[in-house]
Amino acid sequence: MYFVAAYDVDEQRVGKMLKIFRKYLTWVQNSVFEGELTEAQYEALKAEAADLMDPDYDSVIFWNVRASGGGGVVGLPETGAR
Repeated sequence: MYFVAAYDVDEQRVGKMLKIFRKYLTWVQNSVFEGELTEAQYEALKAEAADLMDPDYDSVIFWNVRASGGGGVVGLPETGAR
């Protein structure tokens, strides 16, 4: 399954959330990631993110995209790193 994911968490948790997401997906920009995940990887990522986040303050959003690599870039080309 191909996913795009984003998170908005308190700045105290940003670094830890970044490390969790980088284990599973490719960084696109800021708090946005994309990549292929198995069902088991998806469930593991959700569980790790849920353990770290404060559900009253933070959010994590996943979009299951049907086709990988089907999107385009407007503006600066994506580099995966800054």
